[in-house]
Amino acid sequence: MSGSSPNLVSTWAVQARAGEPLAVVSVRNLQSIVYVGHDAWGRPQKAQPMLISASISFAQLFKLAAANDRLGDDTVHYGSLSKAILEGIREWTIPIQDEFGGPTAVEVLDDLWCRLTGKTIEATAGVVVSRIKVHREPFLSAETKEGVRSLSVTITFPKASLLGSGVSLTATSVFGEPGMSALALRLDSLRVPTLIGVNDNERLAKQVVVVSITIEKLGWTPKDFYTELEALVVQTLEKSAYETLEALGIHIADTIAKSYSCDSETEPQGTQPWGRFWDIHVRMEKPTAVPLADCPIVEVRRVGHRATGVSAPVKMESAPVKME
Repeated sequence: MSGSSPNLVSTWAVQARAGEPLAVVSVRNLQSIVYVGHDAWGRPQKAQPMLISASISFAQLFKLAAANDRLGDDTVHYGSLSKAILEGIREWTIPIQDEFGGPTAVEVLDDLWCRLTGKTIEATAGVVVSRIKVHREPFLSAETKEGVRSLSVTITFPKASLLGSGVSLTATSVFGEPGMSALALRLDSLRVPTLIGVNDNERLAKQVVVVSITIEKLGWTPKDFYTELEALVVQTLEKSAYETLEALGIHIADTIAKSYSCDSETEPQGTQPWGRFWDIHVRMEKPTAVPLADCPIVEVRRVGHRATGVSAPVKMESAPVKME
């Protein structure tokens, strides 16, 4: 994978291809302490908590398991899944002396994916990749995978954000011919005082805006950049003087795209065109704007470059409310 991959699709596209599952086995928020990625200050090789969730959906009901009341190849035992996940991340629970900063979050998720499926995230979608990882006995056997429709794995770093509730990476694939894979990075619930609003009183002082950023079609990156991304979003919000969340959301998405979608042939050395194919989703909440509601919400999605054409912002939802 590269920092932005035309071979990956959005999580929405994978879920649409998979359809509604007939049966699901999931494990949520397995906990461990790992030396992976960066902490909230961008420091590598610092111990931090990591939560791992996995969900396996099946194309058929558990007919064999239901008939015999015993586990068979048409299901996956959640206890065995939990053990496989914890075993898969065990090597990252030990400090690593690495001059390059240790494993990135994407590398760890891709490695865990290989241990579960026997393939990398992109290879699951049928893409031939140069980075081949081989695990002799993946958790999902050939017999079991025949009945698996889709798989989703999320790793979350709840302490890796200074102003938000955490950073997460989610890989999702639908199996079969053709396969399809998605990889998304999420900065969750950044709380930033922002000058925003159409009313006179809202122009007098900043109010908290809760912003979540999701980067779809992420691909592989040579370093963890979520602390840089958070700083960029916070800086953009602090400088904002927009009246509407619609305009602010598109501005945030455009700022991210401009910062990570440069042309490596024309931009200064050291810049990275990682975001060339990214879909950038921005979700904004104003908790104090509507007294009788938890918050109004506006979401925008900026679609990344395709084989031809130029990315463009697409407004998903907007409902500005003017309070007298």
